[in-house]
Amino acid sequence: MNDEGYKIAKLVVGVLAMLVFAMVSENAINTYYKLTAVKAGVPALEAACIFNNNT
Repeated sequence: MNDEGYKIAKLVVGVLAMLVFAMVSENAINTYYKLTAVKAGVPALEAACIFNNNT
């Protein structure tokens, strides 16, 4: 099997797996993204507050 074909097959399988997972557990994904957004947002807010206080 050549590398290009393997990469494409891997990509297709990955996309299909993601679609199936999304259909099965849409709520879990939404919760995960919300948690991730909160985790990413808190340090950003803290940094913004520190920046505002220093200027």
